[in-house]
Amino acid sequence: SFMTVGDQEGRYFCGDYTYLDNAPQVFFPAAGHRDYAGIAYDRGYYGYYWSSRPHSDYADFLFFSSSDVNMYYGRRAGGSSVRCVQE
Repeated sequence: SFMTVGDQEGRYFCGDYTYLDNAPQVFFPAAGHRDYAGIAYDRGYYGYYWSSRPHSDYADFLFFSSSDVNMYYGRRAGGSSVRCVQE
């Protein structure tokens, strides 16, 4: 389920689990997405985050809501969030 951090609704993730006490974790805000025409949708209700795997005009993305977490693929022309990761 969603938690509020600051004024942002979202979810915590840690490894293979959506939340685990005392484990390293990261908060992903439910930032919504932008469609291929540039219209923003779903802020505060859904999170869409690109993965690093493009497939031609498509790419994988993490999708989550307050009750669901899955990987999907969609057109790269749309706008999903990106979480930078230090290597």
